[in-house]
Amino acid sequence: MANPIQTKHTANLHHRQNILMIVYHYVHNIHSFTIPSYKVSVSYLNKKGLKTIRGNDWTSQRLFRFLQNAGVSGLWGIKNLKAKPNLLAVSNEV
Repeated sequence: MANPIQTKHTANLHHRQNILMIVYHYVHNIHSFTIPSYKVSVSYLNKKGLKTIRGNDWTSQRLFRFLQNAGVSGLWGIKNLKAKPNLLAVSNEV
């Protein structure tokens, strides 16, 4: 039987990876020439019905902290990434 804590951790990690890829796609493909503001990015996430890990709506501060915790220096950092971010690969190395 799977450890429930480990299962929840894995589910949270997959959720974080999914959100990070959506933000990456949004910044690179929808706003290909400029970096969108946090307010516009948060509005996009909320309109898509995406929630934080805790089930809350996104705010500018939550998005900023989420990106910081993922090791990216904000939307500017997402825009300047050469490769798609992969939290799952980082997790497997630990």
